[in-house]
Formats: sequence, structure tokens, C-alpha cells
Amino acid sequence: MSDDPQHDPGSMQGASEDAPGAPAGEQRILRLERSVRQLRAALAALAVAGAALAFVSLSSPDTLRLRELAVVDADGRVRIALSAAKQNVALEHYDADGRLRISEGVDADGKAGWTLLDTQGGRRVGAATFADGDAAMALLDPGGKVRIQQLAAADGTAATLHLDKQGHKRIETVATGGGSAVNSYLDPSGSVRVQIGTAADGEPVLPATARNEEAPAPGPEIAQAPEAAPVPKAAPVPRGRRPAAR
Repeated sequence: MSDDPQHDPGSMQGASEDAPGAPAGEQRILRLERSVRQLRAALAALAVAGAALAFVSLSSPDTLRLRELAVVDADGRVRIALSAAKQNVALEHYDADGRLRISEGVDADGKAGWTLLDTQGGRRVGAATFADGDAAMALLDPGGKVRIQQLAAADGTAATLHLDKQGHKRIETVATGGGSAVNSYLDPSGSVRVQIGTAADGEPVLPATARNEEAPAPGPEIAQAPEAAPVPKAAPVPRGRRPAAR
């Protein structure tokens, strides 16, 4: 096929669309200008794609890889923020007013945490699992004080702790990995006032004062209450960083 546009049906058709009846030289110039415009548009698209690829990399057609992600609502407010830019991975949920309400994260030391916050920004529920196999959960009042705490330890111990508004331990329930189970009631000073349970061998567990009153005469000794397993304080859950975009 000839390079002369006069002998190229496709070229002639394109030229006639640009300038019907124009001389062959002008048609060639018009085609060249159109090609330059298309090239500029293609280069601009490549520049945008290059900037996006600097942020996102595709390891396969089905995998999206990135360091941070923000999901916004119809008004452009960040509602979900995901970040792996630092050692602590964080996933945060925000309400329509931009307040952090749910926070999830994994620390560098292997602890995975989860927190629910109220509209005032206070932690109300916190839970965590630790690298050593322990798991804990805490319920907090509006003032940020832990009121109920639960533990499932790696050694098989399960415990629930109730605290009053002043932070004093008042009720403690423990089932140890060894098979004993004890429920203790304490006064504000921390002294056990009532205690009942069973030892691993099935013997009942009662306070020493109650045993002395009920059985003053010598007799079979009732098993002592096992020392309650310590319940750790509420594990701090990573809250991540608040997105700058709003």
C-alpha cells in the first residue's frame, strides 16, 4: 500500500473528516496534529497511573497491595481507616461526626486488641489476646474505670472480677486450671468476707472463721481455698492514629 495519503483509503477517510477537500499536505498536517494531541493525552494518563502505582502495587490480578487505605462516605468524611505503615497494624471506624468508635490492632509484640469507644471518646469495652496465650476483656464505666474484667489464661485458669466505682475489687470468681473453683466477696478494704467453692478433689471451700464456728471440735480438715489467680489490668488496645483527612 502506498504511503501517499491519496492512495490510502483509511488515511483519506480520516483526512476528509478533518478537512474535507483540503490539499494532501494540509491533511497530513491535520493528522499529525491529531496524533500529537493523542500522544499528550496518553502521556498524561501514564503519569497519573505512575503516581498511583507508587502507592499501590498489584502482585497479581486478584491482589491489591497498599500501606494505608481510607474509606469515605458520600460527604467525603473518613469512616474507616486501615494502616500498616508502622509496626502496629490498625483498623479504625469513625462515626458521621468524625469520632473514633471502634479500634482494632496488632502490636509488634504479638498482642491483638479490640476497643469500643463511646461518643465522648472514652473506652467502654476492651479485649486483647496475648502472645503467651492469655486472653482478657474489660468493661469500663463512662469515667474510664474498669468495672468488670475477665481472663482466660493459657494455663486453663478462668476468672471474672467485679470492681466498685472506687476501683475496689468486690467479687472475684476463679476456676483454676487445676480444677478448683472459688467465688469470693470482699469488702471495700479488700478483705474477703464470704467465700465458697470447691477444691480440685471436690472438698468444699469455706472461710476459716466459718469453719471454726461450724466445726469447733476436732474433725476432718476442710480444704483451704486456693489463692485466686491474679487478674491482669485491662490491656491497652492500640487506637492507631487519627486520619488527617476529614
